[in-house]
Amino acid sequence: MTRKWDHEVIKTAIRELHRSGESLCYTNVDQNHRALLQAAVRYFGTWEAAVNATGLNYDSCRKYRKPEPEMDVDMPRRRRHNRNRPRSLFD
Repeated sequence: MTRKWDHEVIKTAIRELHRSGESLCYTNVDQNHRALLQAAVRYFGTWEAAVNATGLNYDSCRKYRKPEPEMDVDMPRRRRHNRNRPRSLFD
């Protein structure tokens, strides 16, 4: 049976998964609810955007955290070398 997807059907399905206690992490949904995942990506652009559209915070169910960029203002930036330019002794 083919399921008709739209924004509201997708958000309802995500809320039902959440209420049932199932993990909303991408890997779990990809393994167990691939049709939902594909529809969510088609309609919302990303799985994260679909989960956030339901009012849930995707960061709380994310398995791997995105690393925070570290800013060290005291460290000088490294200079990139151009592969086509010969290196000098002072680079």
